[in-house]
Amino acid sequence: MIEDLHAALVAELKATPGMQDVCDYGHATKLKTPAAIVNLAEMRADYSGLDATGRLPLVCRWEIFLVLGNTAINQALKLRTLAAHVAHMIDGKSLVCGAPEAAFVSAEPNEFEPSFEHAKSWRVEFEQMLYLGEYMWSDEGAPPEKVFASYAPLIGAAHEDKYFEVKDELPDLGA
Repeated sequence: MIEDLHAALVAELKATPGMQDVCDYGHATKLKTPAAIVNLAEMRADYSGLDATGRLPLVCRWEIFLVLGNTAINQALKLRTLAAHVAHMIDGKSLVCGAPEAAFVSAEPNEFEPSFEHAKSWRVEFEQMLYLGEYMWSDEGAPPEKVFASYAPLIGAAHEDKYFEVKDELPDLGA
């Protein structure tokens, strides 16, 4: 799924009007600018939500370095405008089928690479939640849509009429 997200991100960036080059971080030696360099900076687990599907909930923090040569007219304004465009393009978009929407985090000037001394850069950061692994319900039906409960000893098939649907909270039976 990470490969799919990376490919979708590269495709989106290549479709950005005026974008001349898109590559992976650490692979750029010569760039045609404006350019975008993609980096998966961090992955961390997020168990705060209840997924209950057997998959690993993984927050991926991505960086997109936007680079523009020093000879560009209005370089600073063009870089800020490009950063805003990329942030808007990504925020709230599901870049991969089945993934939640991406969330823009920040955009700021970036001291990029010393080897690119004739260019300036801005860094756009966003986070994307991914669920890695096999979806445990795929071959065995679907997750339950309704949950029913009862209080012991009024449980089992003989007490089916005593069960109630669990919604936001359990009812008070006045015990």
